[in-house]
Amino acid sequence: MRGDGSPTFNKDGSLKIDTRSIAFIPVKKIAVPEKLNLEKTPMLRASPDCNSGNDTFYYISMNFFPSLSHNGGGMAGTKVGWPLATEYATNHPEYFALTQDGKRACDLQPHDAYGMAVCPSGGAQDLVYAEAEKVIADGAKTITIGGIDGYGLCQCNCEDCNKLFGMKAENWDQFYARGRSGKLWQAFFKITERLRKKYPDVKIVILNYQDTPISADIIKKFPVNVIPEIQFASQADFDIRCKGVEFPAGICGFEDTFTGFGQAGPYLPERTPEYIAGVVQAMARNHVKWSSRDGSMGYVRGMQAPAYYVYGRMMDDPAADWKAIYKEFCAAAFGNVEPQMTQFFDLLHMQIAVYSDFFGVGMPGWGRKYSMGTYHDSKWHVMSMYTPEYCADADALLASAEKAAKDADVKARLHLIRIEFDYIRKMSKIFFLQNAWTLNPSQANLDTLVDAIDEWHSDIETLAENTGKHIFKPLSDWPEMRPFGGHPVGCALLQGNGYRQQWANTCERFHRKTQQGDLE
Repeated sequence: MRGDGSPTFNKDGSLKIDTRSIAFIPVKKIAVPEKLNLEKTPMLRASPDCNSGNDTFYYISMNFFPSLSHNGGGMAGTKVGWPLATEYATNHPEYFALTQDGKRACDLQPHDAYGMAVCPSGGAQDLVYAEAEKVIADGAKTITIGGIDGYGLCQCNCEDCNKLFGMKAENWDQFYARGRSGKLWQAFFKITERLRKKYPDVKIVILNYQDTPISADIIKKFPVNVIPEIQFASQADFDIRCKGVEFPAGICGFEDTFTGFGQAGPYLPERTPEYIAGVVQAMARNHVKWSSRDGSMGYVRGMQAPAYYVYGRMMDDPAADWKAIYKEFCAAAFGNVEPQMTQFFDLLHMQIAVYSDFFGVGMPGWGRKYSMGTYHDSKWHVMSMYTPEYCADADALLASAEKAAKDADVKARLHLIRIEFDYIRKMSKIFFLQNAWTLNPSQANLDTLVDAIDEWHSDIETLAENTGKHIFKPLSDWPEMRPFGGHPVGCALLQGNGYRQQWANTCERFHRKTQQGDLE
């Protein structure tokens, strides 16, 4: 049986495998020693995308082995957190941040700046400790104490918190200043020290994130039972955070690799194979044995497929030649149309390299000053990568492959790539036409622009289910694959601004179903 409970074999004895998702590299001869005793030691003890409930051939081939140990978070691990639930608000308002006005965060409206911020100094620590004891009693040996997004542990103005941080918190600048100080670690360490004394064999993972920065200026040596989960996008992040700091219990990785948070949108390729090979090498170089990801595996399973493949295969040997692995992928995935598709991906990776290595999540340009300024909306990233000249050349290569492909599995893979490529190509076209209309607001330019918007919307709507759920349906030639991560159609239509993404000043959401006057 497979991990999902379905049979592994068909009635005729053949393996039940979706061959569109996996291809076997042909070999001339397989020699099995008479006394075979093979041991595989995975590079990671916990994989970023492992699903232990369904360990398919894909997971195994990509080194996403069932977790030998886990650190919590998104990997079916054991995680405890701070008391965010409103159920505590009535009986324990002291769990929540005290504002400068003397009110508790739980008494404010959710849209207020404080939201449901928590006090990290008082009784909330006891609650976290009690939750940790419960999971330890159930057998957990490695647990995660989760942080809170948005500086949710840096906003309390109670006496203990003001003493901990050495300053009050009356506005966002002061929240951020508290976070940058790194003093919040001490609140976590009060909990982990209590756990160490009673459960010396248990390890506690704490994410290095926002209000828990790591540097030798902040902390020289971590407690023996604490594993910091270091957020990284490249070796440079390890160089900054690990220099001069001791980690007796080791470190985890928290990767900004494939995320869906990219400033050019969630449905465009984010990383090149060369970049992702460097990520694996950085994990190996820094002895990372557990890793999770800040975000998903990404939603571009066709156009980003070579990077996914290099990522998994490099874990066999981080010193391997990523170019050889990339070539191996193209040969196995595309058969007789390998030449066209290798050129297609070569062009793509050349176009997105600067975005991948500079503007991508966690890279130098990600947090640059004024990165979200008035005219830095996301369309400029799309236009700089997917120029008309590039789109024309890439389209010709993909069309040539589609025409020449013979194998049904190859055709299915090309179908997914075509959907993703047309989505990007036509989005870029809309933005260039919007520029033309902005510079010369003629009726002819407006008609051409609206036609392009209508075509883009129609393409996307055609892929939706007609069940009322309005999500993307499985592909007819690849039933296990839904484009765009199977998300609701409105997400792909980019109907509003998102995290680090600006679409409000673009026009792709306006089409003839809305008022054309919105463009005028």
